[in-house]
Amino acid sequence: MRSKGQHIMNTADDYINSLNEEYGLSLTGLSPHHGTKKIPKISTRIIVKDFGNGLGRVVYVDLQNRLIATNAEPLLVGLAEAAAMLEWSKQQVSVYISRDKFPEPIMRLASGPLWTNNQIEVFRDSLK
Repeated sequence: MRSKGQHIMNTADDYINSLNEEYGLSLTGLSPHHGTKKIPKISTRIIVKDFGNGLGRVVYVDLQNRLIATNAEPLLVGLAEAAAMLEWSKQQVSVYISRDKFPEPIMRLASGPLWTNNQIEVFRDSLK
C-alpha cells in the first residue's frame, strides 16, 4: 500500500511526464518555487501552445529545468512587457519606436501599442 507522500510524489511525476510528452519538454521535476504566487526573475518562460485567440499555454522553469508554473496567459505584450523581454527601459523602446526601428504593433489601444510575444522575440533575436 502506498503512503500519502508516495502518492503525491507519483502524482507530481505523472504531471511532469505528461507535460514532457504533450509539449516535447525535458522537465526534471518540480521546482521548490512550484505552487508559489511569485515567479522568480531568473526563470525561463516557454510558450508551449498558442490557442489562436491571443492566449497561450506558458511554462516557467528554473535553472535546473524544474517546473515552476504552467499558466494560460495572453501572448500579446504592451510597451512595459516588451521592454522587460528586451531587458530595456520603456524609454529605450520608445526611442526605437520613434525612429521606426521597432516592429509595427498589431494593434494600438488608448493605453498604447500591442505586439505579439513572437514579434518581440524575433526582434530580440535579430539584435544578437
